[in-house]
Amino acid sequence: MVRVGLDYTGRDFTTKPSQKRFDNQMTPQRFFLRLLAGLLLTLSGLAVFNGLLDHSRLFGAPDIEGINSFKPYFFAGQFVSKPYTVRRAQPDAIILGTSRAGASLRTGHEAWAGFRPYNFALAGSTAEIQWWNFRHAVKVSQIQRAVLALDFMMFNSCREQGSEPHFREYRQRLAGTETNWRYPVRYLVDHLGQLTSVQSTRLSWLTWRTQASFSEPESGNLNLHRDGYWERFPAPQESQHQGFKVTERNYLRETWFPQPQSCYSLERDGSKVQLDHLRKLLYLAHHNNVELHVYFSPFHARFAELMVAAGLWTVFEELKTDVVALNETIATELGLEPFPLWDFSGYNAVNSEQIPAPGDSSTRMKYYVDGTHSTSLTGDLVQDVLFDTNVAKGGGVPGFGHQLTGGTLSNVLEHIRAEQTRYRSQHAEQFRELLAMAGRFGRG
Repeated sequence: MVRVGLDYTGRDFTTKPSQKRFDNQMTPQRFFLRLLAGLLLTLSGLAVFNGLLDHSRLFGAPDIEGINSFKPYFFAGQFVSKPYTVRRAQPDAIILGTSRAGASLRTGHEAWAGFRPYNFALAGSTAEIQWWNFRHAVKVSQIQRAVLALDFMMFNSCREQGSEPHFREYRQRLAGTETNWRYPVRYLVDHLGQLTSVQSTRLSWLTWRTQASFSEPESGNLNLHRDGYWERFPAPQESQHQGFKVTERNYLRETWFPQPQSCYSLERDGSKVQLDHLRKLLYLAHHNNVELHVYFSPFHARFAELMVAAGLWTVFEELKTDVVALNETIATELGLEPFPLWDFSGYNAVNSEQIPAPGDSSTRMKYYVDGTHSTSLTGDLVQDVLFDTNVAKGGGVPGFGHQLTGGTLSNVLEHIRAEQTRYRSQHAEQFRELLAMAGRFGRG
């Protein structure tokens, strides 16, 4: 139907219904623009949500109680966030090490008064990663003090951590590496990914949902603090005795004997590869006048017995000997004093703490979470010894911590062997259990 007529001015207003319908239809261009606007609006909303929740503290978002102040889903994200945080926060003191240092050394300890410390420890990291991280920190900030927590696991030359895909990406986030030219691209990928990815959105949602559970004394959660230190809240009905066994099986299966070689060795191709990375770190610390404190991390006596059962204790003693020699050789070469080096392993009162009986899910240990991870109280004791303070009160624990030098090493090793013999005589059934466990995994 065609309408023909004149408007009040006398002009023709002839129209066709089909033409009017066409004017109201969605054109491809309009559809595309509306789709693009919707997509941009969605991405913007995700970016605001993920940036605010900041589940791994990549962006340094302010803590808002009930919204984002607790960070239980940071664990994988620590490998992304920590290098950027060091750049942004510009600390003048850092803590290096594995999760043993990350979950026990508080920067709230009085030894750090007057410093801007950051706990730069990374879970599962080798000596190579400690070297990378120390170099990164020195490049991007004025580091005055550092603590390096040594771990037997980090010196396994059978593990080429630097070539693993996860750590090839990690290296691109660091200053002072030959791949640093990739840094701008890596920065963009990391930050856009955490702002807009599905996985990041899921972790942000879980972070928000979990806030209320942290009001409970036992929640089974982890929490990453702004200073890089993280703590663990035991789960209700969680048996620490069972936790010890889970950790032990993991170490026998993979941690001490990583695939594909399934071996532990200080050497590879005639060279102690991981020790060479420590050598570079010590040289850099001397050249930059960094006040470096080095120590062998504490672990429970039962875990020490597992090392014996797996045939690794003599290798551990060899490592201590190598580190002492390296520390003193470098210092002599440079005409300087060796860095203070301490050993907190052994069978002292802290490391021999009684483990709750099987099935006991209510008793909580004072010094340990599992066989290899200590509590913050143990971390305070360690720092009391390193810095001659008394935060943990009571003047420390007798026998906890031995200073290692060329003059003391032999006596310290003999002392620990004597403690070992005494402990084993009192825990003979436990040692038989650990021997059987190691045998099931073909170790020892």
